[in-house]
Amino acid sequence: MDDGVTRTDDQPAVELPPGYDDVDTFLEEARKRFREGVDADRENREAAEDDLKFITGEGQWDPRVEAARRRKGRPCLRINDLPQFIGQVIGDIRINRRSIKVRPVEDADDELAAVRSGLIRSIENQSKATNVYVLAGEDQVSCGIGHFRVALEYTDDDAFDQDIRISHITNPFSVVWDAYSADPTGRDARFCFVVDELDKESFKGAYPDATTSELTVPTSYSDWCSRDSVRVTEYWLMTSVARTIALVQQVPDAAPKIVDITGREEEFAPLILNGPDGRPRVRQVQRREAWMYLITGVEVLDGPYKLPIRRVPIIKVTGREVRVGNKRYRFGLIRFAKDSMRLKNISRSSAAEWLNLSPKQQWAVNVSDKAGADLLRKAIKSDDIVLPYTGVNPPQRLDPPTAPMAYLQEAQLAQQDIKDVTGLHDASLGMRSNETSGKAIVARERQGDVATSMYHDNLNLSIAEAGEVVNDLIPVTYDTARTLRVLGEDEQAKILRVNDPTAEGGLIDITKGKYDVFVETGPSYSTKRLEAAESMENAIQAMPVIGQVAADLFVAAQDWPMADQIVKRLKKAMPQELVAEEGEEPSPEQQQAAMAQQQAQMQAAQQEQQLAMQKAQLELEEQRAKTRQAAAQARKAEADAAKAKIEIERARMGIVAPFGPGASPPPEFPPSGEGFPAA
Repeated sequence: MDDGVTRTDDQPAVELPPGYDDVDTFLEEARKRFREGVDADRENREAAEDDLKFITGEGQWDPRVEAARRRKGRPCLRINDLPQFIGQVIGDIRINRRSIKVRPVEDADDELAAVRSGLIRSIENQSKATNVYVLAGEDQVSCGIGHFRVALEYTDDDAFDQDIRISHITNPFSVVWDAYSADPTGRDARFCFVVDELDKESFKGAYPDATTSELTVPTSYSDWCSRDSVRVTEYWLMTSVARTIALVQQVPDAAPKIVDITGREEEFAPLILNGPDGRPRVRQVQRREAWMYLITGVEVLDGPYKLPIRRVPIIKVTGREVRVGNKRYRFGLIRFAKDSMRLKNISRSSAAEWLNLSPKQQWAVNVSDKAGADLLRKAIKSDDIVLPYTGVNPPQRLDPPTAPMAYLQEAQLAQQDIKDVTGLHDASLGMRSNETSGKAIVARERQGDVATSMYHDNLNLSIAEAGEVVNDLIPVTYDTARTLRVLGEDEQAKILRVNDPTAEGGLIDITKGKYDVFVETGPSYSTKRLEAAESMENAIQAMPVIGQVAADLFVAAQDWPMADQIVKRLKKAMPQELVAEEGEEPSPEQQQAAMAQQQAQMQAAQQEQQLAMQKAQLELEEQRAKTRQAAAQARKAEADAAKAKIEIERARMGIVAPFGPGASPPPEFPPSGEGFPAA
C-alpha cells in the first residue's frame, strides 16, 4: 500500500485482530474510526471545552465587548458563582461514598462473595477510588462527560504478580468513542481511543526505534503526527475469539465443571461428560476480549495487550444527554446558566462603573464670585461646617443622581435565573431563604437533590460497569496461590491465603463462582461509626443491660484516644463467651480464667439460691402466723356475736343483769344437772 510513509522491512510482525490482513489495513481503519468518532462528537466536545473554560473565568465576556470596554477603562467584572453550584453537587458525591459489592449467583456462596467483596474493597482502597469517582463526577457535572479506567499493574518492579487498579483519566477530551455507541457508560462501544500528545523529544526518548520519529509526515496524517508533536494513542477494540468449552468431571464424585479446552481437546477427551443424546458435551463459542494496541497512526508501537472482559476497560461518565433523532446533545450543570452569568457580570460591571463615575457633592456658585468659590472649596476639603460666601446670592448644593436600581435588579434577576436553570436554590446552597420551618427547608433541599439526581445515577451506573470489569479480571489476575489483603465492612484489613489447598483454614478459591455486581451508596464508615456511637449511647441509657453485655463494642465505636486499649481490658473482664470470635480457640490462660469465672458465678448463684430459699421460708412462717392470728380473731368475733345475742334475748325477756350493763350474766340456777342441796 503506497500511503507516503516510509517503512523498514525489519519491523517485527504484529498479531492483528481477526479479519485484518496486514498492518496498513489495520491502521487505515483505525484512523478512519478515530476521525468518525471526533466528527460525530465534535459539537459536544467543543461546547464541553467552552464550559470548562467558562468555569475558570475565561469566556464570561464576549471578546469584542470586553476589548472595547477595557480600551475605554470601563470595568469588566467576573462574579463567578458557578463553581459553587458545581461544588454543591460534588459535595453530595463526596459525602455519599460509593463502593462496589458482589452477591453470589452460581457456584459460589456467601463466604466466597464476602471474600471477593473484601478484595474489591481493598482494590478500591489501594486505588483511592473514592477520589477517582469524585474527579470523574466533577468532570461530568462541569462539562457533561468524564472518564476513568480499570487497569492491571505489577505489584512491584521485581515481581510478575499483578493487581487491579482504578485510575482517573484527567483529560475528559482525550477519549474518543465509537460514533455508534449509545450507552452512557460506553458499554456497547466496539472501540475507543485514549490520546496522549508527546513532543518530538519525549517521543524519541520513549520510543527510540519508532520509524515515525524520522518521518516527513504526509498531509493525510497531519492530525496524528506533526513536526513538533506525535499523537501516541491507546486503541482499544473488542474482538470475538472462537473458543471450545466442555462439561468435564476432573475429580470423581465432584460436581462437573465447564472448562475452556481450546487447544487441549485430546487432553480432556476422557473427562468430557455425555449429554442426554449420548454425545459429548462440547460446543464452540465466541468469547469477547478487549485488545489494546499502542499506535501513532502510522505505526504500531506495542500490542496487542489482551483482557478477557466483556467491554473496553475505559468507563465513561455521562452528564445529561438529549437525543434528537440520531443526534445526541450532551451537557453538564452550567451549560444553560452561562448566559445568565454573563448578564449578571454586565449588570454588576455597569453598576460599578456608575459608582466610580458618579459625581461628588456639587455646589452652584455665581461666576462672578470667584473668591467665594475658592473659600467653598477649602471649606469642603477641611470638613468645615461654616461655608462662607462673598457674593450677593448664596451658593446652592446640587444633589447627586440616585443609584441605578435597574442594574441591581437585573443582576438579582440573573442570579435567580442561574438558580432556576441549575435547579439549586438557596436552601440547597446552604443559604437562608423564605422557608422558615425545618420541614420546608428539607423539602427545598430535596427538590435540589431531585433536580441533580441524574448525575448521581449516571455515576453509579459507571461505577457498576467498573465493578463488572473488576469482577471479570479477578479470576485471571489472582489465578495462582497468593497472599492478599482484604478489607472488611469496618475497613479493617485482613490477610488471606487464596488458591492454596495447603493453606491453614482450608482452600479459598477466589476464581470460583459467578456473581452479581452492584453499587452501594451511603455515608463513609467514619460517619456511620459516629452515628452508631450516638445510637448506642441512647440505647444503653434506655436499657442498661446492653452496657453489661456490649461494653467493648460501645467503646470500640467511640473516637477516643487509646479506645482500643480500653476495649482489650474490657474483653479481659467480660465473660469469654461474649467476646470470643467465632471459630477462635481461647488460650489456656483464658480457659483457666473462664473456668474460675464460671465457678465464681456458680458459687454466687448457689448463695443467691440459698438466700432466696431462706427468704421464702421466713415468708411462709410469717404467712402462717398471720393465718393463725386471723383464725383467733375470727373465733373472738364469733364469741362476741354470741354474747351480744344472749344479751339481746335477756333484754327481751326482762332479765336484768345484776351487776349492771356490761356485766357477765349470773350462772344458771340451779346448775345444769345438779339437784337442790340437801336439808
